[in-house]
Amino acid sequence: MFPRMTIVRTNITAKSSFSDSRVFEITTCSMDFKLRDRFEENEEAAFSADSIMFEYLDGGWRERGKGEVKVNVSSNGDKARLVTRAKGNYRLILNASLYPEMKLASMDKKGITFACVNSEGRDSLSTFELKFKDPRIVFRVAVDKHKGSKPIETAPTSKTPENSPTATDA
Repeated sequence: MFPRMTIVRTNITAKSSFSDSRVFEITTCSMDFKLRDRFEENEEAAFSADSIMFEYLDGGWRERGKGEVKVNVSSNGDKARLVTRAKGNYRLILNASLYPEMKLASMDKKGITFACVNSEGRDSLSTFELKFKDPRIVFRVAVDKHKGSKPIETAPTSKTPENSPTATDA
């Protein structure tokens, strides 16, 4: 869960103009963040790209953040979700499950809009836009493939029995 820390010690010899040599020990530290450790252990990224995310609020588009958007698919393949994390601090911006009726629409030349429920915000349906640097990004293909194109099961239509009351009888 925590990042792995690597500490490297290096000896450097520096010569000065006074003909004496000095040895300095330099310690460097690097952190290796594994995003799979952030609640994505049992998922695989079917798609990943850098983007800018906007949300439609109060009659206008507001920027939510810049970062990596991923289409994560669970290891057993039955669930998929959109995850966007901000660059730098990996703050979760978007965490939304894909659903079969999800519609993607092109906006401008590099943008795609969609409606979903973001677990990192309001509990209601919101409209989001993702803008990519490269308009040839195949985000739409990845979402359509994994949004669960299974038809929604509906209850079978039941026939009204002949002896049931009608609206005119009541």
